[in-house]
Formats: sequence, C-alpha cells, structure tokens
Amino acid sequence: MSTGTYKGILKSFGFQSYLWTQFLGAFNDNLYKMVVSLFAVDAAINSGGGGMYLSIAGSLFILPFLLFSGYAGYFADVYNKRSVLIVTKSFEIVAMSLALAAFMIGRIELILCVLFLMALQSTFFSPAKYGILPEMLPYKDLSRANGLLEMSTFIAIILGTALGGIIFGIWKGHLLWIGLIVILIAIIGTVSSFGISMVPSSGAVKPFRLNPWAEIITGIKRLYQEKPLWLTVMGISYFWFIGALLQLDILLLGKEVMRLNDQWIGILVAFLAIGIGIGSIVAGRLSGDKIEPGLVPLGSIGIGIFSILLAYSAPSYSMTAIALTLLGFSGGLYIVPLNAMIQQRSGQQEKGRLIATNNFLNTLGILLASGALWLFRDIFQIHADRIILIFGLLTFVMTAYIVRILPGSFIRLTLWILTNTAYKIRIAGSENIPTHGPALLVSNHVSFVDPFLIGSCTNRFVRFMITRDYYDIKWLQWFFRMMNAIPVSDRNRKDILQSIETAREELRQGNLVCIFSEGMISRTGNLQPFKRGFERIINGIDVPVIPVHLDRLWGSIFSFSKGRFFYKWPQQIPYPVTVSFGRPLSCATSAWNVRQAISELSSEAFNYRRKSQDLLHLRFMKVARRNWTSFCMADSTGKELTYGKTLTESILLARWIKRHRREESLIGLMLPPSVGGALANIAVSMAGKVSVNLNFSAGLEAINSSILECGIKTIITSRTFHEKEGIKEREGLLFLEDVMKETGFLRKASTAIMAWLLPAGVILKLIHNRKTTTDEAATIIFTSGNTGMPKGVKLSHYNIISNIEG
Repeated sequence: MSTGTYKGILKSFGFQSYLWTQFLGAFNDNLYKMVVSLFAVDAAINSGGGGMYLSIAGSLFILPFLLFSGYAGYFADVYNKRSVLIVTKSFEIVAMSLALAAFMIGRIELILCVLFLMALQSTFFSPAKYGILPEMLPYKDLSRANGLLEMSTFIAIILGTALGGIIFGIWKGHLLWIGLIVILIAIIGTVSSFGISMVPSSGAVKPFRLNPWAEIITGIKRLYQEKPLWLTVMGISYFWFIGALLQLDILLLGKEVMRLNDQWIGILVAFLAIGIGIGSIVAGRLSGDKIEPGLVPLGSIGIGIFSILLAYSAPSYSMTAIALTLLGFSGGLYIVPLNAMIQQRSGQQEKGRLIATNNFLNTLGILLASGALWLFRDIFQIHADRIILIFGLLTFVMTAYIVRILPGSFIRLTLWILTNTAYKIRIAGSENIPTHGPALLVSNHVSFVDPFLIGSCTNRFVRFMITRDYYDIKWLQWFFRMMNAIPVSDRNRKDILQSIETAREELRQGNLVCIFSEGMISRTGNLQPFKRGFERIINGIDVPVIPVHLDRLWGSIFSFSKGRFFYKWPQQIPYPVTVSFGRPLSCATSAWNVRQAISELSSEAFNYRRKSQDLLHLRFMKVARRNWTSFCMADSTGKELTYGKTLTESILLARWIKRHRREESLIGLMLPPSVGGALANIAVSMAGKVSVNLNFSAGLEAINSSILECGIKTIITSRTFHEKEGIKEREGLLFLEDVMKETGFLRKASTAIMAWLLPAGVILKLIHNRKTTTDEAATIIFTSGNTGMPKGVKLSHYNIISNIEG
C-alpha cells in the first residue's frame, strides 16, 4: 500500500482497524482510570482512608511498565505483532469482566487490582502497537501514521476522562452499568483488532529470560551504542517528563494561582491534550513523505517559549488556555518525528525490545516528574507558575545541548525552514534512498541551494562534495562544517585525491555522499557533460549509485538565469521544485549511464509540472503584468506594443468575442504573422474559445475544407490583408480594425486599469465564467500533406506548454 496522503492512509481498512483498536483501548483505559479515581475520592470522603487508595491507583498504572516492559518487548519481537495485538486486546475483555465483578462487589481493593491488569495489558500492547507501523505501511507514510496515532490517542484521553466522570456521576450507585460499558468497549476494540493488516513476523529467534529487566538492560546497551537512537529515546522520555510535570503542576496552578474549581482545571488539561493532537497531525503533514527531524528542535523551542508564556499567563484563564494549546501544539511537532525515528531506525528483529526499553525509560521520566515537582514545591517552596518557568528555561538548555552534540538536528531545522518557506518541494522516488548503509548520490547542478534541497528530501544526513571556492566563503563555512561537507579543489592533484579519499571513507562508514558531476552550476539550465570523478570514488567499493534530478530550479533567484546570480526578483514564492531520485545503479556504472538516467528523470519530472489551470493565456497575463512597460512585440508594418498595451487590447477583443459570439466554440483566424494575428490568438483563448488558424496560402479549396471540418462560422481577418491578398468576400468575416474602432477611450482606459490591478483569474471570470483546463484544446492546426486535403490536429494548452518548456 502506497498512499502519500492522510486521505490515502485512512482508505486502508487495515489501518482504520488499527487506529480504532488503539483508540478504543486508550479510551477504555482513561475511562476506567477516571472511574477508579472518583471511586477512591468517594471512599476518602466516606471513610477517611481513600486518599491512600488514590495514590495507590496512580502507582499501579505505571508499575507494569517498570516490571514487565522487557517481557512485552520480547513477545513483540518473537511473535507476529498483529497476533500480539489481538491477544492483548482479548485480555482486555477478561480484565473488564473482572472489573464488572469488582464493581458488583464494591470493594476498592478489587477495583484497583483490575486497574493493575489494565495497565499490564497496555504494557504488552504498546511495543506491538508502535512496532507494527513500519511493517504495515511504507516508509513514506510513517510520519503521517504517527501523526494520526498521537492525535487519536490524545482525543481518546480527553473523551475517556470526560465520559468517565460523567457516567460515574450518573451511575455511582449502580456501578454494574459502568462495568457493562467497559466490557462492551473492550469487545468492540477486540473485534476491530482482527481487521488490522496482516504483517510478516520479524524472524527474531532468542531465548526467553525470566529476569524481567534483562531485555531492558540489553536494550539500553544497544541504544547507547548508537548516539542518534539514544538521544531519540532521551527526547521522547523528556516529552513524557515535561508532560507529566505539566499535568500535575496545572492542578497546583489552577488551585493556588488562578483559584479555579476542579471542572475548570480539567478543561485546562484538555486544552493541552487538544494542542498535542493538533500538533501531531500538523507534524505528519509537514513531514510529508519522510521523517523530518528538523521539527524536533522547532517543537522544543516552542515548548520552551510557550512554557514561559504559560508561567506569565495566570491569572488570565483565556491566556492560560491559549498558552497551553500552543505548548501542546509544540509538543506534537516534537514527539511525532521522534516516535517515527525509533520505529524506522530500530532493526527489524529488535523493534519490540527497543520500543519496550523506550517505554520503560518514559515511565522513569514520569516518575522523575513527580519527584521534581515534590522537590521544587515541597522542599524549595517554589510556586506553580515559577516551576513551569524553570522547566521552560531548562528546555532551551536541553535544545542547545542537543544541537551542540548532534548538529544534524540544527541542520535539519535550517533545511526545513528553507524548503517550507522559499521553496515548495515535490519529492519523487524517495523510496530509492536506502534507509541504512552507504550510497553515492549523483545530481545535476542548477543552483547554489541544490545541496540544501537534496538534503531536505531525506531524514538521513548527506555529505556533500562542494567546490572549495564556495566552501571557503566565511559566512557559510561554519554551516558547511556542521554539514560535514567535503571541499573539492582542482588546484592540485593532491587536493583532488584527498577529497576523493574523504568521500570513499564516508561511504565505507555507511554514510550518504552526494556529488554534482557537472563540476559547476549550469549557466544555461541544461544538463552539462559529466566528469568521471565519481567513478574513482566508488572504484572498488560496492555501493549503489542513486541518480538525482533537480527540476524547475532554473529561473529561481539562486540560479544563473538571465545571466545573474541572486540579483533578480523571485518569480514565485514558494518556488515549486521537483527532486527526483532514480533507481539505484551498479557501482560499475559509467558517467555516461548516470547522465542518461538523470536525463530520463528529467523527462519524467516534467509531468509533475502539469497543472489543471496552466493555460497559455493565463501565463501571458502573468508575464504581461510583471513587464507592463517593457517591449512585447512588433511586426513589419511598424506596429509596436508593450506588454501592458498587448494585454489591454487582447482583453478588449476577448470581451467583444464573448459578447457577440457566445455560442461559438471555434473561431477561425486568417491573418499573417503579425501583431494583429498575435492579439487575435490571445483574445480568442481568453474568451474561452479555440482558435483555428487558416492557411490562406493553401488555396480556396483547402480553406473551405478546413472551415467545413471545424464548423467555423466566424473568421477574424484584417481588412488591409484581405484586400492585399484579394481574398473573396464570404459570410462570417470579421475585420479586426472594425472591432477595435468600437472601443472608445474610456473603455480602453478602464480595461487597462483593470488589467493592471486585478488578478488574472478575476479578469478571466469577468470575460467568461467557464472553467478551462490545461487538457482542453487551445488551437487546431491543419497539416499540409502532399496528397488530399489538410488534416486538422487539436493541440491542448499542455501540448504547447510542453514544447515551450522542453
């Protein structure tokens, strides 16, 4: 299944079943937990001993994650993850049946035991829940799937908590009904789990160890061996630490600073959860077809900023709600790429173990949050708002530390900002980039920002080979060093060999290296001959060669179009770019073969330029508005027009055609190559008609045949041309001079103002309200064959635009 959109993922019945299964599980957990908490509070009021039970309830729900996460990881690795999900969901029915019995007996001790069983079920459910995603979906959908997963989880938390409070208030004296509800939810969730997509087993074979922490210890050692993976887990644990701290501190903030009752405090917590849900879905959208680590520092900075805003928002309820929503939104941006990264970077046979280890460390983070709150609140006597301020500042320190020891995260953030503001990138063939191991990317070179654009298309770090002249630019050198760029100099043989050897060493270490084999930025926009340096880089190293093509960059401000670099106005913001990755080629491939592969990618990329509203006359209107006073065209009669005057006269003629020839779809043109002929062709297209240029030199019989074949009723011509060529009068002739005489000064002036001020789309709607697509006919031309009558050929807007841009 390959989708590339949220809508596409949600069309999959298997993924829908997965999403409903985990949603109902999280919903039931929080509903039952809320009922137990309120039952314990009632016990406190009635007997004075319930406060202890409330504390026990909180401890029981996290205890299984500390005791049994290792077992959960083992089962998720050794057994089919779909089967693990089904079995654990079935266990939920058993647990909720015991809950029904406990409610009927009415003993808090039994109800707490069932809470422990629910937490145990969640412990075994979680590694399989997260680990199955990369087995069920293609890599390109991993970020979107995690966005949906996190959003649905937090919606389930909000709804489950809210409903738990509502039904306890209604049926606190008849707990049997609550027991039946949680059993029903468990049954529906279990039935839904059978619809989850079939996935293969991981193939892991390892002995079962009785020591519950043996798998966790192994997992921690494995994580620590790979710095990015270890920091990913530490980042996720910090998310749960700060989340748990906020959830507890908001209670204090509401009571002590804002003087709120429990209902309004609960709504504040809901704002935080809503923010996380929205941020998660946006993170999946922004990540596109890849995992975007650049969102992590962005989200982390947001957490810091909005924590500080939250600290200063009280006692304003509205400001506090806004700050919590934005804080949660930043948390969503932060957590989605991290979850996707641990799923993607974990080995096929160790996902369960590493995700279980992550869960164990997350639980320690939640416990640490309780300890930190106790320390700052009870020992240091710091107010709730100041505690939030402290940890907001701590988040900045943590972000700076991560950027320092792992500069790739800052590089990713920079690339993300660049490619989501100045450029709008379409990625084709991203599945051809290996998720692990070395590869040499070979690309065409169109602009100064090519490395940044290619680097933004993969979550892997790419080592670019950059010309020494650019590498030595002082204000960019620090950035290139953070990118681990490889400077290439052609000053002497020793420097060249050093660059080649550095690139070879990076490949040996399993990294991605990118080289621009043209050797310099294109001055024409065309593909230049390739140099053979990359052949020496991969000589004797078995690595795939990935052809890369950058399309549409010619014309951007960082290209050499118009003979200038940078010093020109951008044609469009964001500027559309297509980055295509071809299928891997053998390390024995030649420079000629790689260049040929990139040429083929160029042809394929052209199809991505296709737009439903890319029309010839619309393009002309946009160019004319940008170059209003510049020269546009002239002919042999001495007539000369600027772009502004050409556009104005074309609109005048188009409006006349639309008023007087409303029912006709084809308009004939019998004009020589001239200013008038060009104006007529533009105007006919603007009026939503199809132009048919008749070849007056083909003879009367051929002209009549063309008119009859197309069913033409109106032919636009020029009186001067008509008389000069001696063409006979016929019905339907329309003289261009006569039409233009009908337009007075005021109409010309108002049309010129309209053409200059109004958007092109609005102008076209004023002329005609019919939607024209790029696949519709723009003109009909007639072939001049050696035998028989000329044959008509329809050319669409796309046909002509393809030739122009080709």
